[in-house]
Amino acid sequence: MSDIFRDYEFVRIIGHSFAISEALGFSDITEDTTSMLNSLACSYILCHAAYKGYKTRRGNIVMSTVFDTLMFDGLASALIPRILVHCVCRVTAIVLNEITAVPDMIRTWGPTVIGLGALLISYNRIDWEVSTLMNESVRRLY
Repeated sequence: MSDIFRDYEFVRIIGHSFAISEALGFSDITEDTTSMLNSLACSYILCHAAYKGYKTRRGNIVMSTVFDTLMFDGLASALIPRILVHCVCRVTAIVLNEITAVPDMIRTWGPTVIGLGALLISYNRIDWEVSTLMNESVRRLY
């Protein structure tokens, strides 16, 4: 079954707006922007679950499909990428603050750029790992 929320990269990256807002939080971006990105990520997760439930349309299977999608997106779109980006940005900020010869612009934007780069490199792997984890645990129950 085709899933526009996972098959198209430009749509899938919207699901990672939590992690993007986390990375931008280490720079001079306003809190309004990060709040907007968090709202966008919540909308992506809810719309993805509603879309999967609508595509299923078969009694009890709808509830398990919606639950499965919410759990997958909660882990693969919200929790794991946000923790990853936070840790990468935090370590980068600490390292850059220890080095005295770093210009202020790099000190401000360096953690954000490196955190976003880590997200771009790892998000397909995170999706695969979460799918594998769910296949081996929760999905065996239904």
